[in-house]
Amino acid sequence: MAQTDFINISPSEINSFRNTVKDVYELGETPNVPELPNNANLNQTISVTTNQIKNTFSASLGFGGVNISADVEHEYHAYDIVKSVVVQGSIEGPIMSATYGVGCRLILKIKKTDLEVNIDLSQLAAQTELGLVNTSIALELKGFGAGSLPNIPSDVFTFSKFDLDKFTKVNNLINSVLTFLTNPANESSYDPILLGVDLKKLYTDDIEDILKFGNYALWRIKKGTPLKEAISIANENGVKLDEEIVRRVYALMLERPQLALENSQDLPIGSNEPNNDESGRARELLVKYRRVTKKDADNNQ
Repeated sequence: MAQTDFINISPSEINSFRNTVKDVYELGETPNVPELPNNANLNQTISVTTNQIKNTFSASLGFGGVNISADVEHEYHAYDIVKSVVVQGSIEGPIMSATYGVGCRLILKIKKTDLEVNIDLSQLAAQTELGLVNTSIALELKGFGAGSLPNIPSDVFTFSKFDLDKFTKVNNLINSVLTFLTNPANESSYDPILLGVDLKKLYTDDIEDILKFGNYALWRIKKGTPLKEAISIANENGVKLDEEIVRRVYALMLERPQLALENSQDLPIGSNEPNNDESGRARELLVKYRRVTKKDADNNQ
């Protein structure tokens, strides 16, 4: 199964996101974000999730008028409370699925510090109140119909200091959202919108597989073997190969993200031979790996 990164985006950011993905993955056409079918039903379970906005795709989009990619002093976290539905995309990727829903998203802007920061809202507000961390917060409402949530303080829509007073306002808002989402009578006013997409990862996280199949890919790159030939040689000799990992290693070493996509070996780019620099980098990694494993073996004798 392909591994993915969840990218927080909004409907207004679709075109920018699609163009960025096209450029990074070197695609011939701009990829589509799966659309929400007319008969789609939201999950009845309310999910509460927190994830750090650190992916370059998310950073390029910006939140609340802030250019995250240019902000090196802060880290950003998205805190979502939603009812959602996942719409599957193309299995080839790179946009694997899209999530639509109703709820709210709180964007936490935290100044980087050497101290351990607790993302729990109450703890974070207390740390900010004590001056241990510098935190701002902004609100984005998602998919609510007209007149759904009364009495929302206006200062939660723009980045402002997340002290204990702001926490009280935010906590009241969260309770209002939860009350609204748990009342079946409100479902008729839902207008689900895009919350984010699952984007296929360029490289695997599985260290055991990367060592096993990645070493094969590095060996082939060292020999100047194109991706297509590397895969076909293994198949011709009955070698069981995780082609996805091999493609990702080629994508990393040749710095061509398109090679990570399914069936990229059958495209013209898949027949390109690694150049001398790329083969040299693969050779260096293989030598370093052998030295490390030999040292470990000698120490265990």
